[in-house]
Amino acid sequence: MNKSPVSIKVLAIALCSIGISAPDLHAKIQVTESERMQLIERGRVWSPPPALTPEEVLRGPKPPKGKRAFEFNERVDCVFDAKATIERARESAGKTPKLDCKLVGADGSVAKKPIKIKYGANNGEVFAEILFTRTMWALGFYADRVYPVRLKCIGCPNEDPWKWAKKRAQGSRDFEITEPTDTLFVNALVEYKYPAEKVEGGKHLSGFTLKELNEVRESAGGSSSTDTDALKIAAAFVGHGDRKPDNQGMACEPKSADSIEECEESILYIHDGGATFGDTVTMRVFIRGTTEASKADFKKWSAKQLWLEDRECHLHFLPARQARQAGDEANPKVTPQAQHALYALFKQQFPTEQHVEALFTAARIEDRVSRRETFTVDDWTKAFMRRVERQLGGEDCSNR
Repeated sequence: MNKSPVSIKVLAIALCSIGISAPDLHAKIQVTESERMQLIERGRVWSPPPALTPEEVLRGPKPPKGKRAFEFNERVDCVFDAKATIERARESAGKTPKLDCKLVGADGSVAKKPIKIKYGANNGEVFAEILFTRTMWALGFYADRVYPVRLKCIGCPNEDPWKWAKKRAQGSRDFEITEPTDTLFVNALVEYKYPAEKVEGGKHLSGFTLKELNEVRESAGGSSSTDTDALKIAAAFVGHGDRKPDNQGMACEPKSADSIEECEESILYIHDGGATFGDTVTMRVFIRGTTEASKADFKKWSAKQLWLEDRECHLHFLPARQARQAGDEANPKVTPQAQHALYALFKQQFPTEQHVEALFTAARIEDRVSRRETFTVDDWTKAFMRRVERQLGGEDCSNR
């Protein structure tokens, strides 16, 4: 049965009101559950990445076609878009500070369409998103394009823009800012979605579960089981804490696709990496479908074990007791072949200490204060390299 645009809008508002992420109202391709499973069966999760220099890791991927490129930590001027920010606050159940604004060009011209910005020195996602997307992109897994900038918000409210928008999202249609001001956010991110046409619909409204990666079929044109298992291991390596289905995205290439029939390649990827490089979720939070996972938390991430103790090749997302209550796939089992393939990929794409340093420099990780402690690029670099060698390298997971 086809849903009308009105019924989808009502559904979106209802879901947000109870804290569940709503479908993307702007997604061009809406699918049934049967079609969603077809796309998963032929889903691709990885493509061979080119070798990168440390400078390229720092700079990051090229932006999507037609989008502005940003240098590392570039100062960006952007005109606050009150209406778009309030609409985002109305549709979002999240607490992460974000705003919409229109970029100002070198000639002073203002872009017609706003872009999404995450901001805040106390916002762990600002650091984790860079670490996550750069790591996944460098390894060849599909990921959003995220760039660290210093944002001058022109015409911003004279209070926190996200809190300001949230208050007005409760029903007020007042977009006027009584005392507009220019505010510099030293820690901000420009976020572009992965350049393919997003797919929505079916059982989860959007996305897929890590368990559903088991349904990918190489015979149907999808990735190999080694590749899908490698994605699961990579997710555990970075501490992917918020694994709700809508944090894993589905998209179609080419970008011009209007329907499932025009979907030449089905892309499966993790598109929300804000709750990474910390610990994974607790049982209470896992059941509720929300997250309190730590974000860019050095102590928790560096101490996190990749493998579940006494469970052959089972990844350690949750402690065993919690995993039994959450379901069999809470700590998925993978193959030693995938472990060794991912280890080789890490060694290929991050061959020197300078490559890893570039990753944490790009995240501006020394601006991250966690529990009143600050850890250096060198601290994080050594922890990353130890984690690769000790938890991915060496013995088969079957012998651990």
